[in-house]
Amino acid sequence: MPVPPIIEAMLRTHYRLLRVPLELLEQHLPRDLEQGSPVHSACRQILIICDRTAAHVLHDESAARAADRLEHHRTAERHAHTRQQCDRDRQDAAVLDRHRRRFVDRHYRSGHTSPPGPTPTGSPTTAENSDNTGEM
Repeated sequence: MPVPPIIEAMLRTHYRLLRVPLELLEQHLPRDLEQGSPVHSACRQILIICDRTAAHVLHDESAARAADRLEHHRTAERHAHTRQQCDRDRQDAAVLDRHRRRFVDRHYRSGHTSPPGPTPTGSPTTAENSDNTGEM
């Protein structure tokens, strides 16, 4: 059953009044909360859901544009956060590689002829494995 135009107009007006505190929240959200924090993401998602619902139920183009703008901003933030995390991971990997090279260099300088093999914690070493292979 379609909503009469007068009721739709009243609902749209009420939503625009409700949107005022949501807009204030949206404007102050980036300043007050750390970008990418779970609370920041949840608040932004609530705003997107409210705008999408209003756009669908009230056929409100301004709510649809607001939801699209928020979604675009949220996506840009997520991509920036992902790029930062990848950069940190790359830097951590470079530090680990540098430490690994220093360890191997020290290992060779101390008189060892073969490179140290990675052995998982609790597993037998390669010398123990060679002794156990002939006992079957």
